[in-house]
Amino acid sequence: MDIRDDDIEQLREWSAQSGPHANRAAMVLMASDGMPLAEIARRLRTTRSTVTAWCQRYRDEGVDGLRDRPRQGRPQAIDDVELLLRTLITSPNGQAWRRWSTRSLAAEVGASNGTVARAWRRWGYRSEAPAEFRLPLSPALPGRVVDVVGIHTKHRVLAVRVAGEPAVPSRRLPVVHDDEVATFISHVLARHGSAIHLISADPTVYERPEVQAVLTAHPHLRAHVVMPGFDWLDITTLALGMAKASPSPRHQRAVVTAVLRFVDALRRRTDPVTWVQDAPAVTPALRSA
Repeated sequence: MDIRDDDIEQLREWSAQSGPHANRAAMVLMASDGMPLAEIARRLRTTRSTVTAWCQRYRDEGVDGLRDRPRQGRPQAIDDVELLLRTLITSPNGQAWRRWSTRSLAAEVGASNGTVARAWRRWGYRSEAPAEFRLPLSPALPGRVVDVVGIHTKHRVLAVRVAGEPAVPSRRLPVVHDDEVATFISHVLARHGSAIHLISADPTVYERPEVQAVLTAHPHLRAHVVMPGFDWLDITTLALGMAKASPSPRHQRAVVTAVLRFVDALRRRTDPVTWVQDAPAVTPALRSA
């Protein structure tokens, strides 16, 4: 299919983000490259008929056809990440011993039961074993995220701590020359020790000579890659939510809102954003790299 010249920039911008607009734009871009519809559906974890419908909407209406339309009497659309955040860090009626079912969560957020069930399946969440949920990374994290200690948006690198791994002092700090990623990692090491996990959407980030040197010098520093089909910013949102979740149920809904606003700020920044937490449990503040 053909893309109008004045639509290319908008479609690329949407596809680099997360949420429904990103998937729809990606469908159109992949189709314009000649990729079979069945392969597009497989990569985006959807159905061939869905891909066909959105491509047809684009042919008929351009980029405006990819936007949400108001629907009367239908459940509202809700993003996978918000559903997962609510699933993982909130509980029905604030009762921490209770677990969400697809029906109870659907009623809470105003979505359909099928919407919740499909989101849980996509992310591998099971209500009967909530503690087994893991962010879709390769290799998997060895435990639950307890803190996010650094974010580097230009090269999409996230630094986290997980439960059960005490900080290991970095006795040998790296000397870094002209490598943004390695410089970012060295700042994290200097402030938080080396029992840190790095999460990137791009495996080639770890192949840079400077980054390889840092990883080799610090065996407690481990590198992970976001699995295909999932978005780095979605992973960042969930990691922040899991790390900042209050033990008090009455505050948890506020955590969902705050985390989504924080990540939305990351998404909208035109300049690269680098943030390294000064000390554990400090509220993040953005600053340009």
